[in-house]
Amino acid sequence: MATYLDLKKDLIKLTGHPEWVVDVAGEDWDDTTSPFIMPAKHYLNEANKMLARTVETPKDELMTEYALVADDTETTLSGVRYIQYIELATSSSEKIRLIKTDLEQLNELYDAPMTGVATDVPKYWAISEQGDTLITMPPSNGAYTLQVYAAEYPAELTDDTDETWWSTHHPEILLTAARSYVELHLHRNQTGQNLYLNEAIRCAREVYFDKVYSEVGILPPDQARALFT
Repeated sequence: MATYLDLKKDLIKLTGHPEWVVDVAGEDWDDTTSPFIMPAKHYLNEANKMLARTVETPKDELMTEYALVADDTETTLSGVRYIQYIELATSSSEKIRLIKTDLEQLNELYDAPMTGVATDVPKYWAISEQGDTLITMPPSNGAYTLQVYAAEYPAELTDDTDETWWSTHHPEILLTAARSYVELHLHRNQTGQNLYLNEAIRCAREVYFDKVYSEVGILPPDQARALFT
């Protein structure tokens, strides 16, 4: 298990970049406030996102609730990688599965631009072109709760006590992945970046194969891995 402070210290020792914090010699491990230096969390958070895209973990798939009020059609999403499905919860605890569509189909259904559409119980959902806004149609005719079942990026490491699934269970993989971003963004060393990136992905996939084997319990690990290579 490792907190952001633990990871920060290890990454500085591994890469030799004490300028990421205020004063290593004085044991002041606070992030630098220099506008010209990226702190350690920049590389660790990029690594966390990369690992989330590479391997699903139990913390990735979540249900998040968003309030939907009368006339609403847009809901801002945060940290969502992709949506599996969405349910509309009513005040009477009834749940309605919304129909996935896209903006082009919504425009056809409601004669773009989608203004002046009569309110009703929302039936369809789509994602904005920017990927950060959920569009539901028709406009809500009252207060509902959107239950969004999605794979999400881990919360960012910001405070020294912060942890993520990878920092808790496999900090060495997270550090390896972070070193790939140091090589890419700071050292401009593509060879080094590929070395650490490939090793991080290899180790992350080992975690995934072990997870599959523990859940299925049929094939030996080496045979299970062969299915995905």
